[in-house]
Amino acid sequence: MKTIDKKSKGKWIKFKQGVFNTNLVHMLEDGGIDLGPYPNKEVQNIIKDGDLYCYHITDTSLTPTPHIMIKTKGRYLIEEIYGSTFKSTVSKELLPILKRKLRIESKFLNKHHYLKMISNEMKLNKLMNKKNYTKADLKFLYEIEEQIEILGDSKEVKTKIKKCLDGRNMRQDLITIFGCSNEELAIGQNEFTSNTKYLYGDLDLHEVFNGVNIILPKVIIGSLNLTGLTATENIQMPDFVRGNLDMRNISQAQELVLPYYVGKNLHLDSLKDVNNLQLPYLVGGSV
Repeated sequence: MKTIDKKSKGKWIKFKQGVFNTNLVHMLEDGGIDLGPYPNKEVQNIIKDGDLYCYHITDTSLTPTPHIMIKTKGRYLIEEIYGSTFKSTVSKELLPILKRKLRIESKFLNKHHYLKMISNEMKLNKLMNKKNYTKADLKFLYEIEEQIEILGDSKEVKTKIKKCLDGRNMRQDLITIFGCSNEELAIGQNEFTSNTKYLYGDLDLHEVFNGVNIILPKVIIGSLNLTGLTATENIQMPDFVRGNLDMRNISQAQELVLPYYVGKNLHLDSLKDVNNLQLPYLVGGSV
């Protein structure tokens, strides 16, 4: 197949849930997708639980195959997005077309999750061809606010980030991002001290049983484990924890102000006795 470029034209075709269509069989087989010895039955299974949207390149110079496939669960939830096969991802040249499709399809209730991944992938691809990064670029590449998710494999994200950051001074980049001094920055738990305000990495303090004299960083780009604590008194919590905050054994919380933001899960499983507890403004996972 020839390379797809920006001038390639195509159209979206919707194959409805439960409605068998021989055109879908031909399209998938022409695209090199193995449907097994019973292609009609296989296609019926594909559309049994939801619709299938196919973006079909119509240029006569290209083999007529689906280059993007959106599989739904029922009518309103996206189940998966594929490239030209059910084992491939969407090529970078077609990401803008997929993004535009999701934006105009109001019926997809979970489309914002996929739009975010598409935007991340497009931004990551752009940064791979950029030399001078802004502070915002560095925050994205070092995944300060959240981990980068794309439509492809997570290993692909790590590979692209590594290429972007190859040869850079990580410590200097993080100092630039946080606007802090060298003494206020710790990269990994081994560098953590009472002077640390910004920690890049996880902080495991499960062996700390008394929180009175704990001085925690202001920002943790990772998870915080405080499972050794059963009660809190005068403990100054971070403002920002990008990962999990595990305080599952705390049963009493007096005047406790939890981080403003917890990116993943917040564990407070044993908490019973509460006095003036301030919960996070946002928790990205479960509580």
